Order: sequence, then structure tokens, then C-alpha cells
Amino acid sequence: MGSSIIRASVPSKGGGHLTIDPWNYHVIGQGSYALIFNATYMNRTAFFNSTTNDGDNYTLKAYLSAGTYNMIMYVGTNTNGGKIDVYIDAAKISTVDTYAASAIYNVKKVESSIIIGSSGLKDIKLLVNGHHVSSSAYACQVHTICFYKTA
Repeated sequence: MGSSIIRASVPSKGGGHLTIDPWNYHVIGQGSYALIFNATYMNRTAFFNSTTNDGDNYTLKAYLSAGTYNMIMYVGTNTNGGKIDVYIDAAKISTVDTYAASAIYNVKKVESSIIIGSSGLKDIKLLVNGHHVSSSAYACQVHTICFYKTA
């Protein structure tokens, strides 16, 4: 679908802040994904795995300069929410649980102190990997993903 970098406020050599819209993926590894529109969602959109299977995944590409980052992911949570493992270049950096007792949108999930050892174009993979014991499925709804350089 083209470049996964949509809104970036970074210098030409990388750094600062990067916001990635999840539907601008590089490749879908497993599953079917759909873009849904709703005025209550962050950016009025969400990208979700309509197949809701364990193992559904897609990969984004983005340039990250070497340094330490915080990742903020806005997601929708619900009774059928799965867990999303987030990888940068095959290294797992976070697990985001999208289960909740009722539907809640624009839930802010934060992972701190992510270390990027070398600058370059990175693969950012989102993999559905299991679900909360109370969840009925593996649905994952992502509104937006942000990386903030902290050091």
C-alpha cells in the first residue's frame, strides 16, 4: 500500500516523533484486515483483523534513528480482544492486550525504553498472539502507533 510513514515530524536523518497509520502496511503475513471508519475513533479510523485468528499479522516499515524511544499505541478494546506482540526487526518490544469487559475506543497503551541500536529502515510487525483468559476471540483493532525519541 506504499510507505507506512504518514505523519512524521522528524529531521531528515531521523529522530524526534513518528506517527504511523496502521493501514499503511508493507505486507500482511496472515489474516484479512479491514479499515473501519467511526467518528469516535482516533483519526476517525481503525485497522482490524476481520478474520480474528491467532497468528494474524502484518508488517509496517519506518525509518528509526538509533536511540531510545517510547511507543504509544492507540487501540480499541472489547470482549473479543486478542493480544498483539509488537516486534522491531524480529525483536519483541511489547505485548498489547486489547481485551476489556466492554467496548472502549482510543485506549492508550505505552511501552517505554525501547532501544534502537542502529539507524535504518525497520520492520515493525504486529502479531496476534493469544488472548486474555476472558476473551472470546483474537480481534485486534489498532487506531494509530507513535514512536517518541527520548534519548
